[in-house]
Amino acid sequence: MDGYNGAFTGQQIDEAIGTVLRSGAKTVPFTSGQWSGGTLRIGASSHGLKSGAFHYVLQQRVSDVLKSGTWAVAGTSVTYESESGDVVLTSVTAFDGSITFFGQQKDPTQAVK
Repeated sequence: MDGYNGAFTGQQIDEAIGTVLRSGAKTVPFTSGQWSGGTLRIGASSHGLKSGAFHYVLQQRVSDVLKSGTWAVAGTSVTYESESGDVVLTSVTAFDGSITFFGQQKDPTQAVK
């Protein structure tokens, strides 16, 4: 493809994952300014998940391109707090990026197909 630089937009990634898994993937962008004390909280109203039974792709924005293979991404943990419904990202480095959620199960005991 002429002029293609290997970068995909969050929307393109969201659509591709959603199509493959037929699960309605959702991308939530974030900035380094939203982190507080090494933690970024994503509320249930933003991510739309019903439980901790989900998969995700975490990416860092580097030179305006989303990348998943960075040290910041590798060093970030992602957890789901059932009481609040928040998804919590924890990292020693605050960074700009996005997280795409997919594979949400209505029944968390069921495997993703």
